[in-house]
Amino acid sequence: MSLKINTTTYDIELTRGDSASIIVVLTDAEGDQIPFVDGQTVTLSVKKKSTDTTYELQKEITTFTLGKAVIALVPADTQDLTVCTYYYDVQWYKSATEVYTVLPASTDVTTLPKFIIGADITRSVEV
Repeated sequence: MSLKINTTTYDIELTRGDSASIIVVLTDAEGDQIPFVDGQTVTLSVKKKSTDTTYELQKEITTFTLGKAVIALVPADTQDLTVCTYYYDVQWYKSATEVYTVLPASTDVTTLPKFIIGADITRSVEV
């Protein structure tokens, strides 16, 4: 598995074209889980620059496992991305009138978490 998540900066590193699961767990100030529930949406959005209007990758999760959002990346999600550093956030659509950016925890654009796509050697194998 080639997925790495820095638990301090929340930077994500992934080899282009690999499968991976990113599990998002929301907690309150005491560390207790705030479960995601049906009817809500968790969205991962990846861009080259925060000011871009187009997404390089976007995944929406609407079904949850034990209150957690499992963002499953399949090879097709990243196989055509350029090897470089992107930026991402994760938003929680609690309801039609409540939207929260849960990653990053800061509004400082200089500390946006990175989504780093690394090089792969094997590009295609028929299974």
